[in-house]
Amino acid sequence: DRIINRQLIKQVDSYKLDAIYFPSGSLFPISITTRSVSSIHDIQYAHSPKDFDFFTRSRQGTLHWATIKNSDFVQASSLFSRKDFLEHFKCDPQKIVLVRDGVNESFRNIHISSEEKTELTKKYSLPDKFIFLPAQHWPHKNHVTLIRAVKILKDRGLNVPLVFTGEKRSKNNEMYDLIEKL
Repeated sequence: DRIINRQLIKQVDSYKLDAIYFPSGSLFPISITTRSVSSIHDIQYAHSPKDFDFFTRSRQGTLHWATIKNSDFVQASSLFSRKDFLEHFKCDPQKIVLVRDGVNESFRNIHISSEEKTELTKKYSLPDKFIFLPAQHWPHKNHVTLIRAVKILKDRGLNVPLVFTGEKRSKNNEMYDLIEKL
């Protein structure tokens, strides 16, 4: 890291920041000298290894270990995650800080014009009403359970459209197969 990312490290450190925050789950570059706070969202690869290929488990484990080792603080969004990180990484408890994820009130009542709504609806082929699941398609995100529940509702006469975000590269063949089947 100190060799490969030398220029990036030098640039980040040259800003003389009080601290820098990494919300994406890993500290990068790991050798910065600027004080850092990183968020790790979960370590599901450690608990559900069958849901992740060897490369993903290895990469995530290494990134998270390096992040915890080199960050000044790591944000855990729940008491469970904090305890999980402490047990899994055997790190200093002072380093893992509980800061719950929050949503600003401005996101609760988003006001858009009817033209913007029509444009978005057309762009993404959205139905008027739907259930929205903003998550990658990883098996532990439990899309399959939601799909099965919606199928039960459909069988009872209630058609509830689903809208998912996420990338197909996040591999959840069970989810894709179930969508085709149902």
